[in-house]
Amino acid sequence: MNVLVCFSSLKEFNTCFEDLSNELIYEIFDLLDFHHVYQAFDSLNARFYNLVTNSTLPIEVNLSSISKSTFERYNKDIILPNKHRIRSLHLSNPCLYDDISSPIHILSQFLHLKTLSLNNIESKHLEYLLPTLVSLPRLSSLSITSIDIIINRTAIYSQIIRLPALKYCSLSLKGSHYSEVSLPTLDKYSTIEHLIIKHGISTNELYNLLSYIPHLRRLYVSYILNSWTTYMKPSPFVSPYLTHVSLDLSSISFDVFEEMVIDIFHVVHVLRIFIRNNNDQMYTDANRWEQLILSHMRNLRIFDIRHETWSRNITTNNQQIHPSTCLNSKKTHLQSVQHLRIDNENEIIHYKYYFPNVTTLTLENSLSCTLIKSRSLSLTKIIEILRFTPYIRTLIFESMPLYGVNYKSIQQNQTFQLVSNTNMITNVIFKQRCTLDKLQLFVALCSRIQHLTIGHDTEDLESIVRFLLKKRNENTSHLCSIRLVSTCPFFLT
Repeated sequence: MNVLVCFSSLKEFNTCFEDLSNELIYEIFDLLDFHHVYQAFDSLNARFYNLVTNSTLPIEVNLSSISKSTFERYNKDIILPNKHRIRSLHLSNPCLYDDISSPIHILSQFLHLKTLSLNNIESKHLEYLLPTLVSLPRLSSLSITSIDIIINRTAIYSQIIRLPALKYCSLSLKGSHYSEVSLPTLDKYSTIEHLIIKHGISTNELYNLLSYIPHLRRLYVSYILNSWTTYMKPSPFVSPYLTHVSLDLSSISFDVFEEMVIDIFHVVHVLRIFIRNNNDQMYTDANRWEQLILSHMRNLRIFDIRHETWSRNITTNNQQIHPSTCLNSKKTHLQSVQHLRIDNENEIIHYKYYFPNVTTLTLENSLSCTLIKSRSLSLTKIIEILRFTPYIRTLIFESMPLYGVNYKSIQQNQTFQLVSNTNMITNVIFKQRCTLDKLQLFVALCSRIQHLTIGHDTEDLESIVRFLLKKRNENTSHLCSIRLVSTCPFFLT
């Protein structure tokens, strides 16, 4: 639960909800799940019954968590009589796909439907459902998550490509990684502009699918796999609008990725890559990256790469250091980097001199849960990295134990005082629990702080608020917003 704490002097006044105008009540309804509106107001009185049932405003239907008896009444009173008002439909209860009275069986009648989300759906239902969606002239957003194995995903792709107005598509289709059935020759191209693929897809499948999506602007693929069969690429196709790409390359070689860049991703502006446990050393070769980007990605503005390796003999997650990578070259001075993420203390030692213009710093620990507490960054290392990045504006902590720190003596440290006087940090975020003594220390270190987000427990809440609102506290004189994030599930229920 998030709690936003605001301090202001507002005059208290009382009003009755029923005194509000219909227009204002409709604005309130628009912020709520319509099913909750129906439950709360449908039987209240005649006025609210009419507001709920006789409105012409669009309806968003969410049937994710609803009992059978409640659904039957809701379906009879609201869904069926108002098919023309329904703009979005979300289903995740597998039982509703089998229910003969479910709106899923008459989707072709929802002519104003724009958003459809089908979670936990079986392949047998997709087979008869997808062909009916072609008759929906306004369907622009489609999300599908299958609950069982889909033997032939190509059939699903073919039906989706035929949808006349689709702009956004998110797919998570369980299936065999070794099934590579090519799309049949289609006489139609898709209107999709934003495609998310959350299942494993081979390079052959991806090439084949993208050849029918010429208007694609954003692509996210959670897992790309090497193809197991020889593949004849489709005739050259152009993706002139594809500017944002995010890929997991953990299972393919750099050579395969390079070929994809040349064929498909050569006009990309923003490229985000994640690589885990891939032994191809070419991914850490700065010269190969430089050659690829300069030769084939001339429009690239943002290049975000995260490369993780796992040592068989060491039970820690390592960011390996390779002498050939650009981040480890002493000749490299990364003036353009604005956001720096530190995962362990070794990275501070190697990278602290290379990012003079960083404005946002995220401190994390990518180790396993059993090691996080013992391997968090020490305060001295944090101060050290802040010393060499004086333009940081935002500081984020996933966790910050700081066990064994002498809070009074460390503030007398010369480096601490130097960083306190020179840093420009205005936004500090503690995502986990933060005690009063830790907070006092970082407020002293970041005396220009304006926005503070902290995790807390009920015992520290009063003392934390008192400290932050203390009039004579010079270190909080610039503070203008406080956000308290509860770390206890029983707090503020």
